[in-house]
Amino acid sequence: MTVFLPTAMLQIVGYTTLFVNVVLMDVRMAVSLTTLLVLYTLFSSTSDALPVTAYVKMIDVWFFFCIFLLFFIIVVHVAVEHMVNLAEEQHFKQVLPYDNRRTVEKSIRPTSDSAERLMFYSRYVVTPGVIILFNLICWGLVFGTSFKE
Repeated sequence: MTVFLPTAMLQIVGYTTLFVNVVLMDVRMAVSLTTLLVLYTLFSSTSDALPVTAYVKMIDVWFFFCIFLLFFIIVVHVAVEHMVNLAEEQHFKQVLPYDNRRTVEKSIRPTSDSAERLMFYSRYVVTPGVIILFNLICWGLVFGTSFKE
């Protein structure tokens, strides 16, 4: 529990960055990268506490999956930012003087349909599907081998 609960919580934090507004790239990347660094630190300290073996342990597989998932989320954030930047270059930019009556909606930069589509599939299809599939396989192997012995 001292390993799986914190890593699951870190995965949830990383996954929730997919729900942060697309225009807030700094927030999404800061949280994702910090989560990845904390997860790697946890992996390193856990690996140092375990005995060295020639084979891959299930805890290693779990940590590799968690690290891969957070890496995938960071790649999605970078791809979405690139798509938004491409869409921004295609729009005519007009520089307006400061006006405190201007609404926030007018000051937010445009987004692209492809970026929104990528975020939708990452939020609701790919990431949950990969998490569910991995957990079914991983815990099936863990509990399947423990009941045989």
